[in-house]
Amino acid sequence: MIKEELIEEGVVLKSENGIAEIGLIESEDCENCSAKLFCKPGEEKSKTIKAYDPYKTKAGDSVKISVSGSIVLKATILLYGIPLIILILGIWIGLIFIPYNSSKELFSFMFALILMGLYYLIIYLYGKKNKVHLNLARIITVQRNR
Repeated sequence: MIKEELIEEGVVLKSENGIAEIGLIESEDCENCSAKLFCKPGEEKSKTIKAYDPYKTKAGDSVKISVSGSIVLKATILLYGIPLIILILGIWIGLIFIPYNSSKELFSFMFALILMGLYYLIIYLYGKKNKVHLNLARIITVQRNR
């Protein structure tokens, strides 16, 4: 089985405790990239990502980072697939259990949105507590800039 891996280049902005914050230079390929949900969106052409740093890099070092394709797929399912299912189920449950009135569909939709909001809150708190987002990328090569 072939293992998919996304490789990007960037510059270390800061590094501490084995975690580096890396500024990625946006290229033309970024618009079509399935892993762009890992990068923080910004106004500039530069995006940042946190990566595992086994090389003890310093600010200014040029690095290559790797993100596994299976991690991208899992994150996509967690951030988009499950919420879609929650939305559909929430509307369906709302339509069944909310008594009939002129705004039944509106209340069902609002119920589904509340369920999705709770899901995203749980994912956010879990990720913050367990620092799950830090295991997404890893530095694979370093070019020291002195």
